[in-house]
Order: sequence, then C-alpha cells, then structure tokens
Amino acid sequence: MTNNTKQIVDEKNGVMIRIDKTLKDMMDEKPFSRLSTDYWHPKFEKTLMEMDKKFKIEKLGKDLTRCNQGDGLRTKKGDKYVSKGIPMISVIDIKFTGIDYSSLKQIVDSHFQRISKSQPKYGDILIVRSGAGSIGRSSLFLGKPINQKIGITGHINTLGFKKINSFYVEAYLKTIFGQQQIERYESGVSGQTELTQNCIAEIKIPLISDKVQKNIEKEYLKMNNFHEKAMEAKRENNETEYQNNIQIAEKMLNDLIEKTEQVIRGERKDVI
Repeated sequence: MTNNTKQIVDEKNGVMIRIDKTLKDMMDEKPFSRLSTDYWHPKFEKTLMEMDKKFKIEKLGKDLTRCNQGDGLRTKKGDKYVSKGIPMISVIDIKFTGIDYSSLKQIVDSHFQRISKSQPKYGDILIVRSGAGSIGRSSLFLGKPINQKIGITGHINTLGFKKINSFYVEAYLKTIFGQQQIERYESGVSGQTELTQNCIAEIKIPLISDKVQKNIEKEYLKMNNFHEKAMEAKRENNETEYQNNIQIAEKMLNDLIEKTEQVIRGERKDVI
C-alpha cells in the first residue's frame, strides 16, 4: 500500500479495512483484486468464515513432510531431451483429472541425478508453483510409470504429508476454499507470480474426519480409472475413446469436489 493509504483494524473479526476507498472503488480497479498480500479481500474472508463453522482449521505447513522444488533443464553438454531416457513431468502434463503420461519429454540420467530429490512418491501432490495462468494447478502422483525414475521441472513442487490424506488435500485445493486462497497469493500489490513453499504452508484446511478423507480417496481412485483409460486411448490416438473417458473422469471429479465443499459447509456428512 502507498503512504497515502489509510487503514483500520476490525479487532473483533481480525480484518484489515481500507478507509481511503470504498468497496466499489476497489472492485472497479483493474484487476480489482491486486492488493497487498497482507490484505484479505472480503470474498476471501467470507469463504474462510464458511469453513470455520464446523471443523478445526489447520495450516498445511504443520503437516507437510516435504515441499521439494523440481529443476529446470540446464544448458550443459548432454543435458537435453532425448528419445529414450528418464521421463520428465512438466506443467503441461498436469491436467485437471491427473497426470498425462502419454507424451512426457525425457532427459538423460546425469541431469536426473541433480533433481532426484524432487522425485515424487505415491500419493504426493504435484503443484505448479509458477507460470502465468498455471499457478496452483495440481495433480496426484499415483506411481506411473511404475517403478521408474521420473523427474519434475522447476515450475513444480512435490508435496508430501504426515497424517492428512493427500487425496483429500488434492480435492480440497480444487474447491472454492482452496482456490480462493491460492488466488490470494496471485493478487499481491507486487504482482507476485509464484506459489512459494511459504505460501503453500500458509494455506488453511479444515480437519474433517479420517473416515471422510478415506472415502474421498476411494472416490478419487474410481475417477482415476477413467483418467487412465483416457490417457491410454490418447497414446493410441483413439480420440473417441479418449473423449468418452476424460468426460466421465471430469464429471466424477467435479462431483467429488462439490461434495467435499458440502461436507466442509456442514451440508452433508460424507462424500458417499
């Protein structure tokens, strides 16, 4: 904020309020949400209040076991994409319903050795940390290609958790509750275009029951079966089969996201 900006703090609700401009003034700004990252736009505050009604709220940082960043392809001799090598997951491979393994680029082993610490484990979340229009896009890594080394580019972070179910985290990040918190970090006055480890750690998530988290995992895996069928059809250039399966997967995941939101709001007890 500039030196001319006036602000007061609503101590009861813990909200910083600007008094130099009306809400209408801020909404009319282009883009209207480009405020200081220390400021919560009213729409974010309302969303957080919704999920605070029924469950204990925790920050993701308290359950993260790792948040490893991948690495870009360095321009050294031998460090280039090859026809046969170690698969490399990039931003374009992270789709709404999962990872697209159909056309991964490949790298030489010497490059992989430098980025091997970011290799994901089964159930890890791969989340895009930078890149216009892609920040916050995420997918679960479900172990394919099976028993094979795999690299992650520098625009992606690998997230692992101690107790919280990563399938629940993945569904949650796609809900309005997760998306609006990610949007907040794209809306700073400095034009921040990176979802840093600190930003990820600050994301708030309701601690729903272990039973519901497990059921989210079961429903996600059902959806993933259709995602995998779609990817197989894509590899085989079967467009009809690809479209049929990806549409089913997208519908199933959208339904799961909606049900997860309803659980958080207290509108339903479970996702099944």
